[in-house]
Amino acid sequence: SLYLAIESLKGKIYKENIQKVILERDFLRTKLKEIGISMLPSFSNTLMSLDSYPISFYEGLDKKGVSVVLVPDPDNNTHFRIAIQKPPINQLFFNKVKEQYYETFISNKF
Repeated sequence: SLYLAIESLKGKIYKENIQKVILERDFLRTKLKEIGISMLPSFSNTLMSLDSYPISFYEGLDKKGVSVVLVPDPDNNTHFRIAIQKPPINQLFFNKVKEQYYETFISNKF
């Protein structure tokens, strides 16, 4: 089974899938940065927010059907982690996060 695992890592499909994940991870990182959400560097299929956000932001995401993993830091601030998905899901995720971000941080200021 180790031999098969090693051989599959050499395969074209595996390498293509890795490239797809990298492209989608970079897409999400860039789009989130455009609206003011910075993500920590990552070499995996997940991203974690650099900054923490108020619970109201996460509650709004939940009401929109967006699932994120909440990650408390040692100071009890709440960051979030997401898993990279296929392009249509990533775009939908971004659209809903953008909408909630503006509802939570921008529209409430006016």
